[in-house]
Amino acid sequence: MLRGNHVPSPLEGEGRVRGIRPHSADTGLLAAGGFIMCPLDPARVALAGAIRWAAFGALIAGLVLVVIAVVQLRGVENIDHLVTTGSFAKIRHPMYTGFALWIIGWALYHGALVSLAVGFAGIGNILYWRRLEERRLESCYKEEYRAYRKKTWF
Repeated sequence: MLRGNHVPSPLEGEGRVRGIRPHSADTGLLAAGGFIMCPLDPARVALAGAIRWAAFGALIAGLVLVVIAVVQLRGVENIDHLVTTGSFAKIRHPMYTGFALWIIGWALYHGALVSLAVGFAGIGNILYWRRLEERRLESCYKEEYRAYRKKTWF
């Protein structure tokens, strides 16, 4: 429904477009499972200290990106405008980027090969969500979103 200059959000309606992101509880369970699974991974390998510290850096960078994006959005539900400032000025999907860094960093830090493979499947899911979200954003914000895409990464 249009009111005044209001542009419908790609996430309006039932709070989220089905299929774009899982519910918060699902995401929380996945994150908890990943944190538990890595230290208990049955296929752990010893990695060089430099690799482990680089992985830890990726983990921290990912967490920081996610937190900054959530704070900037003031949550993840009912966003009714195209966000193009802050971390979103350079990266279209800082939360997705952060999640990917977090997943890879945590698994590599623990040398957890099975967890890393599962993590790559999760990252594949993130890329799918991204594609769905970008289609929806482009259909709602048209030229504004296309111009934004040209100026940003991922």
